[in-house]
Amino acid sequence: MVDDTVLASFAEALAKAGEPALATPRHEGRTIVRFTWLRSFHAPIVLRLTVLPDGAGHLDMVRLSGLGGYELGSVEDRQRWDVASTDIAAVLQAADPARLRPVEPGCGPPGADGAGWLIERQDARGFQFASRWSPRDGVVREVGMLLLQLGGLSDEEIY
Repeated sequence: MVDDTVLASFAEALAKAGEPALATPRHEGRTIVRFTWLRSFHAPIVLRLTVLPDGAGHLDMVRLSGLGGYELGSVEDRQRWDVASTDIAAVLQAADPARLRPVEPGCGPPGADGAGWLIERQDARGFQFASRWSPRDGVVREVGMLLLQLGGLSDEEIY
């Protein structure tokens, strides 16, 4: 089970960022991997890697103006970069659909301070996602960190 409140907070952030819904099946031949990062004390960030049918790809970044744990704000910054094929391959391998499980067993609530991490993948096989609270390892952390590096955001406070 995934907590509806957690999903609602991600949905609200994605709507504020003007991000498309990925759970709706598409048959355009694209693969999309998206990382939504809702930190308690820093601006929310969304990174979306889009891989086109020809293998080319680009990374879109949206930073909101608020604090993820309190108020999302509005779009403060929006950028796009082309991504090298080796970097695309690394993200797609890390975000293998078989590795993306919505939740892992936990004990108690996630806590007040930290960050919600959501990884989504949409491709011809469907839609998968995984959400964790301030992950220290695992697939969600791995994919999130890869996308942060591609976006030049690895200097951000990571939690």
